[in-house]
Amino acid sequence: MWLITTFGFFSIVDKQAGKSAGVFTVRSRVRQDLERLKSSYLPELTEIVVGGGTDYRYRGTAPKQAVARAFGEAIADIDYSNFKNSVAHRQGHPRHDAYAKVWQNLNDDLAAIDHADAASHKARVPKAGVATPPAKKVLPGAAGGVVFDKLGRLILREPKGHFGHYVWTYGKGQVQSGESHERTALREVLEETGAKAEIVDCIGDFAGDTSVTRFFLMRLVHDTGVFQARETKAVRWVTPQEAKPLIAQTTSTTGKKRDLAVLAAATELWQKHANR
Repeated sequence: MWLITTFGFFSIVDKQAGKSAGVFTVRSRVRQDLERLKSSYLPELTEIVVGGGTDYRYRGTAPKQAVARAFGEAIADIDYSNFKNSVAHRQGHPRHDAYAKVWQNLNDDLAAIDHADAASHKARVPKAGVATPPAKKVLPGAAGGVVFDKLGRLILREPKGHFGHYVWTYGKGQVQSGESHERTALREVLEETGAKAEIVDCIGDFAGDTSVTRFFLMRLVHDTGVFQARETKAVRWVTPQEAKPLIAQTTSTTGKKRDLAVLAAATELWQKHANR
């Protein structure tokens, strides 16, 4: 079993040598991960062995019931609404970026498996007289904004490391507990682009790779020129025509389609407001 937590990444296996003793082998690629686990949740973990295997440099053993109890306590201690953001806060952005890459690969590959599975069941016909339940509406878990200035240009940001396979995109982020979509959008735009803006209208909800995002049309109030360098490499003010080929550089197919659709909808809505 793989367990990815805010305090470390672990592989737990039932080795043949430990079966009679009733212990699991707990492995990690970073020594501090096992040290955090031992000090916070699993004091029963034995002394850490270095170089005990080919895949994982660090390992130890602990009674099976103790391991189950330890990770049960870790689950009960969850106090965050966004896992990757919590990892960045507690273990730093390098660990956040490593987990994000794993997440993206799983997202892409499992989505392909789901698509293939759905295709294989396409020919199935519901039984007569049995109603098909309506699909549940997916509520947006993120919010962002498309900011225009008085010249009709919009601001795009280049995510650091092209996070999420985005090359040029908009300011956006996860809605925090107790925060409105509007507040999230304004905050994320300011943090990621340096643009202080005001909301003009709601563009709509758009599905991306990781969540459904509610985008708002915004008018620039003041360009501070200061953005969070840990998340954004650069920003650029461009016309809608110039934005299209920049957005098209994104390598995430879903993300690219989403951002191009947002661009078209935002541009049309901005023109309507400008002509009033």
